[in-house]
Amino acid sequence: MNIIAKIIAYLLIVTGELFITLFTFGLFTGNEITYILVGLILLGLLPFGIGFFILKKFKTLSQKELETKFEAELMRLAAKYKGRLKVTDVTVNMSLTLEDSKTLLEKYVIKGLATTEVTNEGTIVYVFRDFIEE
Repeated sequence: MNIIAKIIAYLLIVTGELFITLFTFGLFTGNEITYILVGLILLGLLPFGIGFFILKKFKTLSQKELETKFEAELMRLAAKYKGRLKVTDVTVNMSLTLEDSKTLLEKYVIKGLATTEVTNEGTIVYVFRDFIEE
């Protein structure tokens, strides 16, 4: 995430929270309710909502970037291991947990980009046919 956008988002959220708190207390002081509500909306809720939206949008983009990185790394590994990957290969080379490695590989089975085979020793091998050398 762009660090400047992240700082702006957090500043908007903090500013919004501050004004929400201030204008909420203003409701109980007997001041003109119209001004308090307008201030609450414009200076409190609006900055808070915009800041939250910015953070959520960048988080979504970051998740997409992460998935793209994992996909590229997995395809590199499939090429390196000639299309035959085990969960432990992914775990060691991508610094993931065994469970995360298995989930990642299963995702490609579901997409139809890989199949599974069981070796004579009982090990599950994920086969990426596009990377098998003929």
